[in-house]
Amino acid sequence: MKNYLRPFLLVIVFVSCSNNDDDIDNQLVGSWNWLESSGGIAGSTTTPTSTGNTISVVISTNSLKQFTNGK
Repeated sequence: MKNYLRPFLLVIVFVSCSNNDDDIDNQLVGSWNWLESSGGIAGSTTTPTSTGNTISVVISTNSLKQFTNGK
């Protein structure tokens, strides 16, 4: 019985998978502003106010640009 179950499960897994990479890429396109970062060993949180820096990222379909304090 186990010999029949394994191939059947493999077929189900491969049939149920799909490739939607384009949908994910298009969801990221746009302008993004940094709000905060937290974590690390110390568990600290940094924000634009605490660092004095504003960071924005512009993502297009073929490039990624990062701007710190508008530059």
